[in-house]
Amino acid sequence: MRNKKILLIGPYPPPYGGVSMHIKRLKVLLSAEFDIDVVDESRENKKGVFNLRSLNIFKYLYKVLTTDIVHIHSGKFLFRLLHFSAATLFFKEKIMTIHGYEPGRGDNIRPMDRAILNNCTKVIFVSKELADAFKVKHYIIKEAFLPPDVNSETEIPVDVTNWIKQRRSQGYKVSVANAWRLDRHENEDLYGLDLCIMAAKKNREKGVKAATIFVVSDESGVIKTREYKKMIKDYELEDCFLIWEAPLSFITLIINTDIVLRPTNTDGDALTVREGLFLGKPVIASDVVIRPVGTKLFKTRDADSLAQAIAETIGKDEKSPVEEESSNLRSYIDYYKSNVYQ
Repeated sequence: MRNKKILLIGPYPPPYGGVSMHIKRLKVLLSAEFDIDVVDESRENKKGVFNLRSLNIFKYLYKVLTTDIVHIHSGKFLFRLLHFSAATLFFKEKIMTIHGYEPGRGDNIRPMDRAILNNCTKVIFVSKELADAFKVKHYIIKEAFLPPDVNSETEIPVDVTNWIKQRRSQGYKVSVANAWRLDRHENEDLYGLDLCIMAAKKNREKGVKAATIFVVSDESGVIKTREYKKMIKDYELEDCFLIWEAPLSFITLIINTDIVLRPTNTDGDALTVREGLFLGKPVIASDVVIRPVGTKLFKTRDADSLAQAIAETIGKDEKSPVEEESSNLRSYIDYYKSNVYQ
């Protein structure tokens, strides 16, 4: 008997972001149990991966036609509508995972989005807050985190490794944060790079030995790093703050540093937070949503609160406990077989 065929649709790395990494790990995790194919929505073409932006509509429709289940992870409404319509046209099972919602929440949710979700075979929300906001009839709540295969991760660039070594030789603890690209939410820096710079300035003034690496995987965002690099220079933070503008293995970076930051002003169930906890690192995150147990919270968009949280974590020099469930790959495979794709 053939394996059931599943078509995963959404952004596929690189560039590396929470949703794209989730799709990649889901593909690897389930490939022994199912026949997995991918439709990539990202702007970067990858060899051997069909990209929706190629505008090859016939190949796209053929992939939908020849699959059993269409599992949609799209963040953009028009993509969700397209995939839902194509899957409906060919009478396919439709599974929709909602990782976040770009217009906002609550009253801002489109009636059409609710209609689409109410007509899917299954709906997965990565957090209870998202589920409560959408108010659809039937859904599953399942965090987006999937355990990484640490052994398959690439080494971080030599320049980054040397920067970390130099900071540590000077007595610094190194924090890391990341953004797929720098965008705005409610006219503020969504990923909080500006906040991290201000926190670094405040800790420098207090004599706290805190260094930060902020990774920006894709430079196409509406905010450009040049204005932040000027802030770093004006505040004389060049020796303790690095903006890295290229994709890299964030897993390897976490392993080689001390603290994980998630300073966003809106969020779902952030992969960065789960990865940090899984790898036993202290995690500091904004209080904009409910965070996993073990996360240290700071007040959203408050540089003083972030600086204090970093200083306190450095002072304690403690590791977070590794989540036992996250280390059990089999439990994730069994969950998706029994609750999602049965």
